[in-house]
Order: sequence, then structure tokens, then C-alpha cells
Amino acid sequence: MSLASQALVLFSMFVTTRESARDFGAIGFGVYQVARRTLSVVVFPLMCGTGISIPRYLARAEGRKREVGEWLVAGASLGAGLQLVFLILAGLFATQLGRWTFGAASTTPLMASLLVATAGLFTHSLACAALRGLSRFQSANALQVANLAVAPLAGVLLARGQVSNALFITGALWIAIGGAVFARIWQQWARPLPDARDTWLALRKLAVFGAPRTPGDVALFGMFALPGYYAAVGRSD
Repeated sequence: MSLASQALVLFSMFVTTRESARDFGAIGFGVYQVARRTLSVVVFPLMCGTGISIPRYLARAEGRKREVGEWLVAGASLGAGLQLVFLILAGLFATQLGRWTFGAASTTPLMASLLVATAGLFTHSLACAALRGLSRFQSANALQVANLAVAPLAGVLLARGQVSNALFITGALWIAIGGAVFARIWQQWARPLPDARDTWLALRKLAVFGAPRTPGDVALFGMFALPGYYAAVGRSD
């Protein structure tokens, strides 16, 4: 099932890329590709390794509800806190960030949609990490197909030729689907809320585990995005 879901995601990427090239034109296609790279650059490093640490610690809890609840709340708090700080700063410095990312193609709707997509990809990643940690692999695969295969293609097809629309629709679908999945898991395992002190200790362990892995995420995603940023800024100059 995992191989099949990855094959569907890969096939959807080819179709989405082809449709975006046809619908957005040369400049719009470049903007869309830079935006997709930017999502990876922003979301995964700022998760502070929770995409790996949450499954690890949930698996070690072996279904004990109190411990599972602690790791869920701690992981969501750590990742959401870092993402929220970025979203606030990005909103305050949207003009500068837009010019650095997209060059002359930057617009206010484009930046707003990028922030929606950023929140959406984080929500999806958090829900997927929780499912894997609880050994619900079929559900995790289904979530991957829904959010990484169907949602981006739907965003492009419904965008009416506007990159900002594609990003907004995709991000909204990620938030809705990923949020619903994580809310269901939260209801099952984190109600009532775990003790604040135990949750804080769990958060510290997650941060200690994930922080050393963050530079690797920056290098992995950031280095691949640099050529696109260079081309965008160079074109604006």
C-alpha cells in the first residue's frame, strides 16, 4: 500500500506540473514552482524534527493513553509555536519576503496564499506523523494521497490561471483534511489534557531530539531552492 500511495503521489506531481505549465504560463509556472520549494524550506526545518520525533515517541508509548497524549500535545505545541512565530514575522515583513522569494512577481495575494499553504502543509505533516506513530499506516497512506496527490492537482485545476488561487485552495484543503484527522486523534488520545509539567518535559525532549536535525533539513530543502530564488531575484534586478 505504501508503494502504491507513493506511486500515486508521483504520478499526480507529473500531472500537476504539466497542468500548471499550461494554465499559468511561463512566468506563472516559475512562480508556482518557487512557491512549492519555499513551502518545504519553511515548514520542515521549523517543525524542529517533530516529523520524526513524534512517530518515534508515540511508538515507544505503545498505546498508553496518558503518554501518547503527552507526546501529541507536546509535539503539536512545539511545531505550531515555531510555525506561528514564522507566520507572524512573515506577515509583518511580507513585502521584503515576497521580493526576496518571488522578485518582481511578488504580490500581496500571492504572499497571503503562500502563508495559508504553509499552515496547511504543517497541519498535514503533523497529522501524518501522529498516524505513523500510532501504527495507522493505511490511514497515513490515504492521507498522503489525499493531501499530496489530490489537493495540489485540485488547486491547479480550480485556480483559473492564478498561482495565488492554486496555493490558497491547496493550503485550505491541507488545513481542512489534516486538521480533521489530527483533531480526531487528539479527541481519542489527548482528552482530558495531560498534566502541564509532564507535557513540558516531553516538549523539551522533543526539542533536544529534533534541534540537531534542523540544520540537515535546512541544507536538504534550502540548497535545492537557492537556484530558484537566485533566478527570481536576478530577474527582478
